[in-house]
Amino acid sequence: MVDCTTLATRKSPLQLLPLRPKNGKRMVLQRHCPPNIKQTQELALSLELYLVRQVGPTSWMVGTLGGDPHRVCVGATHSCSCPVFRSTRDICVHLAWILIRKLGLQMTNPLSYQLGMSERELNECLYPRREVRPKKKPRVLRTDKPTPVKRRTVQEGDQCPICLEEFHTKRSPVVYCKYSCGQGMHGGCMQVVAKHQEGPDLSCPLCRGHFSTMAELRQSLRTTFLPPLSKAESARKFKGPSAQKPAQVHQRFNETVKTSKKFVKSSDEQRNSLKRPKYLPKMSPNR
Repeated sequence: MVDCTTLATRKSPLQLLPLRPKNGKRMVLQRHCPPNIKQTQELALSLELYLVRQVGPTSWMVGTLGGDPHRVCVGATHSCSCPVFRSTRDICVHLAWILIRKLGLQMTNPLSYQLGMSERELNECLYPRREVRPKKKPRVLRTDKPTPVKRRTVQEGDQCPICLEEFHTKRSPVVYCKYSCGQGMHGGCMQVVAKHQEGPDLSCPLCRGHFSTMAELRQSLRTTFLPPLSKAESARKFKGPSAQKPAQVHQRFNETVKTSKKFVKSSDEQRNSLKRPKYLPKMSPNR
């Protein structure tokens, strides 16, 4: 692996390559997904990456658990601050994760393995995300104790804004932005984001408002329960009596009782037939 410090100190030909072309055009179009990029995409989907912070409209800080975050930029030419991208100038796991998870591109989509995209294509990828995103609230100086806001209900299909995984699939405690937007997110993911913030007050990674204090986050992690499974998912995962109607449960119970009674009766008859033979010889009274 290439060290970032050595690349910064020495003047290598890699530093002379511009991150964006001078003429503003996109790089050469790849007709088919190269095998190395396909392996990188599969590796990115298997890793646990976190969206630590959004730096700009098309720039994000992506990190791993216990590692330093890297800045990912998408546009006419994609770029990432990780050593792998600086040495290969090819799509890395951070860039592949942003294209697939954040922008919602499928692996079969040609834009998922290109080294850049046009402004129109980028707006088409970002437009659905901007619609559901809550409004940004300005940060104000708090002179008194802040008032908690109403929590937003977590529905089936909703995603955590940090790991971009559905709430009902990861089965992790959900914490909420207490004082700004009320949006929910995984407690473990919020702990990863809190490690990269300074001070006791935490900012929300979604609305950038006041989330809560570090002590309140730890308290909510101790008292928060796992999100309930949806009806369809619970019926799919638990196909026992708990997923059936009460009438069906009683019917199955009565059938089980009848079967057990028949088995007990037949076993008693067999035991009695072994003890006493059917034909006994007649005994004379003198004997």
